[in-house]
Amino acid sequence: MKLLFTALTMIASSFTFAAGDVDCSAANAERIVHTQLAEAVVQSPQAKLMQMAGKVYVEFLIDESGVLHIEKITSADFTTEYYVRSVAEGMRMDVCAEATGKRYAVVLQFAA
Repeated sequence: MKLLFTALTMIASSFTFAAGDVDCSAANAERIVHTQLAEAVVQSPQAKLMQMAGKVYVEFLIDESGVLHIEKITSADFTTEYYVRSVAEGMRMDVCAEATGKRYAVVLQFAA
């Protein structure tokens, strides 16, 4: 039992330390932010269930604590705009310290 516990602890710690080697360059930070937002909003089961379609332009800020604050959303459809705002506003982003305190602008594409 001790051997199993030791092995699991070593595996978990290797993942923890490996996560610290994330590339925090500006380009990679934008990619990470876009990916996290797209996964939470566009690829969610709710978006598929509601059959969301079209593009949404989102301008937002990630504060120093990693929380997303929407500044502007532009969409041809009010329902899509409302959905994006309700899901994304206040979302906690898992980003490097270098990615916080900055403004971002992304385009989210919903597939029909």
